[in-house]
Amino acid sequence: MRGRLGYASGATLLYFTGGFTYGGIEKVTNAYGLYFRDAKLDAFATGYVLGGGLEHKLTPNWSLKAEYQYLNFGTNDVCASPAYQCFGASNPIKDDDYHTVRLGLNYHVNSGFESLK
Repeated sequence: MRGRLGYASGATLLYFTGGFTYGGIEKVTNAYGLYFRDAKLDAFATGYVLGGGLEHKLTPNWSLKAEYQYLNFGTNDVCASPAYQCFGASNPIKDDDYHTVRLGLNYHVNSGFESLK
């Protein structure tokens, strides 16, 4: 769930976006890595998303957009699970975070609506 807040100038909207994100995290390691035995973490994670974008209305029904998002799901480490014993001093705990860039072509249904000015 995200919201958008921005500035519209003519047919172009420059915006900031942010909110709540969720998804599945799956990590697999093997005996040749930092872990003593094969280990798998299959978890549901929640976090936050921040980003921004630009959307330009091409016609009354069509718009084109480009958007960047930073998603952070917190720390979801196999070694944090009590079911696995990890070895090795170089086992850093890090956040599960992702950077995405999205391009989109949007069709606006019932485009007769005009925002208040």
